[in-house]
Amino acid sequence: MSRLGLRIVIASLSAGLVFDITAQEKPTKPTLTDLGIEVVDRDYVIPFRVPRNEGGYLQIRAPAALPDWRQSENSVPLTDIRIRSVAEEDGVRLKIGAIFDDSEPVDAPGPKYGEKEEIIASYFARLGDTVTVRELERFGFKALVLRIVRYEPNPVKEIVPAPTILPEVVNELKSVAFVDLQVEPPANHSYRLTIQNLSSSSIVALTFHIPTSCTETIERTRANPLAMPGAILQTSIKIDDAPQNARSKLVIKSALFDDGNFDGDVEAAAEMAARLRGREVQLSRLLLLLQGISIQQNQEADNLIPEIRSVEKFRIDVDASSVEALQSQFPTLPKAKGKAWLTSKVMDGLKSGRGHALYLLNEIEKERMRDPKRFDLHRSLTALTERIAKLVSNQ
Repeated sequence: MSRLGLRIVIASLSAGLVFDITAQEKPTKPTLTDLGIEVVDRDYVIPFRVPRNEGGYLQIRAPAALPDWRQSENSVPLTDIRIRSVAEEDGVRLKIGAIFDDSEPVDAPGPKYGEKEEIIASYFARLGDTVTVRELERFGFKALVLRIVRYEPNPVKEIVPAPTILPEVVNELKSVAFVDLQVEPPANHSYRLTIQNLSSSSIVALTFHIPTSCTETIERTRANPLAMPGAILQTSIKIDDAPQNARSKLVIKSALFDDGNFDGDVEAAAEMAARLRGREVQLSRLLLLLQGISIQQNQEADNLIPEIRSVEKFRIDVDASSVEALQSQFPTLPKAKGKAWLTSKVMDGLKSGRGHALYLLNEIEKERMRDPKRFDLHRSLTALTERIAKLVSNQ
């Protein structure tokens, strides 16, 4: 689980759609807001709530592949399904989006852009109806079955009192000192961890391992590190219950520094460094885009917005030199964590960097929508350019 401080194309429908139920014209006044959609024949059966407004969706993995299906050469694989829904007057409007992802395999040649959505089906369904999405069969997958049910929210979980014995903290690092661990009320199983950077370099990323649940990473950039030399860092950590008659444990696993050095687990450090490299590439691309836009001060905002949105087309394929540099930086990585593994981690950084760039630009658009008359796009872009330039200058 990664907390980066920053967890990211519609085609026309074909004429031969197959419906279990008849599509109808869209009513205008929603009255049913307590409907849910249940995914049939999946490991989980908890329905998700149908939203009142468009925009939300549930993304799930594609169904099982059809027997003897073969992906055609050079075609982009379908990986996930997006179920888009909105409440209408007496039912639910459903749109099924197929997600095609060209990022796999990560080390395949050619440009990569990641996920692309194509709407392959549209339905209108009422309470109790079952929808069978047979359109997936033409992509080599079994039909997806959905059911419209009454949505029942999960009961509010009772807050369990904090344990009287704090989790054990195991510090595997020499350059980071454990200072304190305290319960962080009122969150359940949440703790405030305090550590100190003992090194002469700034910490840009840290990995913690919680044996009962997961590995958690907190990451920033070299321009905005987690902790300067000698500084104290406090962060919130979620630690699940340990097995019966055992004490919960938190392991301080690895630290990555702004000079490229690390302390602790080499695999965790290499993964953090690879993601950082990917984010830095996208920040550099964003800076070039903003610098090119800011020159054209005479353009109207409506003409600049499409150019700004070109961030969505930032590529996510990984340059071989980036992987080679990481291999040199971490020569003790095991053979299993070779070029393909490093490439996938750099690509994760490229994806998150592009997502963060879009987030920053979306914030500018939201500001514009709140007060169009007083909004100054050029001033906002100039401020963002200066902010990104500081991050890039520290590479």
